[in-house]
Amino acid sequence: MVNESSRLFHIRRIILLLFIISASLVAIIIHLGYIQIVSSGRYQGVDLVANSIEQRSRSVLLDIGRGDVLARDYTPITGREKLALLLLPRRLDITTEDYKIRELAIVLEIDEALLLNKITNISYPQLLTINNQIIDINTNLINEIKDINLSGAMFVDAKERYPEDMIAKHIVGFIGEDSALINANFAEYLAAGVYSVTDVVGKKGLEYNYELEIKSEGAKYLSYYIYQDRNLNLHPFYGLGMNIQGNQNQHRPLNIITTLDYNLQEYSERLLDKYNVEKGAIVVLEVNTGDIVAMASRPDYNPNQIIMDEYENTRNRATTASFPGSVFKTVIALGVLEEGIATIHDQFYCSGSLEFTNGQSLQCWKEHGDLTLLRAFAESCNTTFAQLAIKLGRENILKYANALGLGDVVSYYDLNMNRLQLYNEEEGSIFQVKGENQQLLANTGIGQQDVRMTPIQAANMMAIIANYGKHNQPRIVSELQSKSGHTIHKYNNKSVTNNIGRHSYYQLQRLLAAVVEDGTASQLHTKGIAAAGKTGTAEIGKTGRVNRWFTGYFPDKYPQYSIAIIIEDVASWEQTGTSINIFSDIVKYISD
Repeated sequence: MVNESSRLFHIRRIILLLFIISASLVAIIIHLGYIQIVSSGRYQGVDLVANSIEQRSRSVLLDIGRGDVLARDYTPITGREKLALLLLPRRLDITTEDYKIRELAIVLEIDEALLLNKITNISYPQLLTINNQIIDINTNLINEIKDINLSGAMFVDAKERYPEDMIAKHIVGFIGEDSALINANFAEYLAAGVYSVTDVVGKKGLEYNYELEIKSEGAKYLSYYIYQDRNLNLHPFYGLGMNIQGNQNQHRPLNIITTLDYNLQEYSERLLDKYNVEKGAIVVLEVNTGDIVAMASRPDYNPNQIIMDEYENTRNRATTASFPGSVFKTVIALGVLEEGIATIHDQFYCSGSLEFTNGQSLQCWKEHGDLTLLRAFAESCNTTFAQLAIKLGRENILKYANALGLGDVVSYYDLNMNRLQLYNEEEGSIFQVKGENQQLLANTGIGQQDVRMTPIQAANMMAIIANYGKHNQPRIVSELQSKSGHTIHKYNNKSVTNNIGRHSYYQLQRLLAAVVEDGTASQLHTKGIAAAGKTGTAEIGKTGRVNRWFTGYFPDKYPQYSIAIIIEDVASWEQTGTSINIFSDIVKYISD
């Protein structure tokens, strides 16, 4: 009897449990039906259908969607359009086509083994790249590639942010993920959902300075759908097709139009490589406008692959302050001429050294003997300019250095962005210690001690002299344009002048011309180049190491361009005439 009661109790429990399970299943089915039919696939505000499709979709990036940087003639510097080859994974039911891959390798001039390995092993659609660079398909090769008829290969239009042969890398800068930078600079936009901490942002150069203007409004993707086989491998659904998705905004992001002459910029960079300049810079300004038409820097770097151990290579040497040496004698010459301390015909004597009251001495590079101020400048006599610097005094040295744009940043100030157009431009310096003792003034007068100058300052200084004190702030960005090509903001030239007498500038021009005619840069005159300028060799605090400079303008009559060249940190016997040769090559290139 007890056993029968126990058996019936267990049967009732099982029936109850089955009823609960059945009721739960019915409830789930009703709920799913409601989601599918009544609520059109939405549940608690989530579009389950869209999410399901998204989980089965993949994409190939064709363009990150940032605004581009262009040269003055609108030639793209970033964002080069390319006809690319999209490779799809090889399907199981397609027979081996290795011979077609060999033919494609020959047409594209790519290593056969490399291409075979790449095509055979891809598991998802991707663009054909070598060393992270998209292979640009020449339009003349399209028919040849079509004739090969390789399965799973198709043409697509893609855009490469930083082409392999890109120019002006140190001006443009680079992008990357940086959550700390986004939190520091764009916290408000982050809170508003404009940014996420995983976004790519400008980290240097124009990419950094104009981040908000050129920020991507949506990348361009080629999207496709996938399925999973019995071995859990993912494959494209070829039958569902592929779609192009991207930013539909007709106005943003904006494009940056620079003042750079594309060909001259490219040539300037080639010159640095031609003369094996490992560390240095070239700046070319238009005298009348202040526009930077070329600004090259070395060492070079790859913006597609930033190596932290070589991060210093990303520094723009054209905006980096360094010892100018005798180039600074230009400041002393202007000061003594304007103050009436000397004329270009006054006589001086160089014994080869200058003794100070503290027992120290300053050496000249040779014993010049008797010479005029004009000859002292042309032959870069240290002792003459050391003595003149002492007479001129600290206050006046600062005054005339500032008048020539030294000791402060000089590039165009963007009032909209509340920052300089040029990224991280350094101020340089004239004095860093107090005092007015003879040795301090003498060393300063020959561009040593605490004097630091950037190449952009040196080129700007020559433009000031060429224009008798009037000049425009050096400009690298001329305007911002919408995607459709409409001007959104134009940066008009900003004129600056000082109250130094025109005659003093005229006399200084004669000194600079003498350097080229029969002075330390006479090789320019020998080559038939009518220019004016100043050489400089600066000790840099390393035994046997120097900076080599030449900065000047041309033509010497009615100047059009000012140029500064620095070759940094070389042995005292190396690169002795390279800066002058580079100046000569640039003049010939522009003149031809």
